[in-house]
Amino acid sequence: SSDLPAPPNRAMHSHATAVLDEDYGDVLRAGSLQVNEGFIRWQNSGNQKLDLQSFSSALANCPELPDVWLKDLDQLIYCIAKALSGNFVLFKVCKDLQATFGLADFPMLPTREMSYQVTLNKSGCRAAVVFPKDSMLYTIPPESEDPCCKEYIAYIDKIHTKFDFPPSGMSKQEYMVEMRIPKQLCSCFKTTFRYEEAVETDFPLLECRPSPRQVLSKQEPLPGQPFVELAEI
Repeated sequence: SSDLPAPPNRAMHSHATAVLDEDYGDVLRAGSLQVNEGFIRWQNSGNQKLDLQSFSSALANCPELPDVWLKDLDQLIYCIAKALSGNFVLFKVCKDLQATFGLADFPMLPTREMSYQVTLNKSGCRAAVVFPKDSMLYTIPPESEDPCCKEYIAYIDKIHTKFDFPPSGMSKQEYMVEMRIPKQLCSCFKTTFRYEEAVETDFPLLECRPSPRQVLSKQEPLPGQPFVELAEI
């Protein structure tokens, strides 16, 4: 699209505009993103097309951005926005947590005042959605007549993922969900333990050429739950 900012001598391709077409614009509404140890900020006008322009310009001028990636800025924007998108991962997270905890009702995640982080590195990138302190995962019982009635399940701290850039494979995206779980669900939260749940999406971030095969490898277990992560060989 000609109205999008572009790196020198290169027009922005369709990956960046797909952020809007596929509704992956959560991070655009934030107006800021932590990139490595610093922050970039852009206009949050409420017009996603203008906000995408501002975000693209801010990222292109970020000193943490490897120069060699500038020619693929449209793909990087797409990968970052999709990795941090609620539409891409949060429904899957809630569905998996419902099964993990055996919940009768679909769990809800707090979505206000979330912050976003990305680590850009040629050896691998990370993206994270960080929730405000003591944000709660909860359900709303369908039989309740009070719309404010909530049954709290756990504290949720962060959802994070890793990805290669430029993309090198077709593997599904794996997210780790960091929580603190009470010993007795829906009771007084006096004692909690750390818990991480692995969630795998149905599709990769970006379709590309095949990568080296993926295998499962076990890491040091967390209290109460093994920690499993995809490792590349």
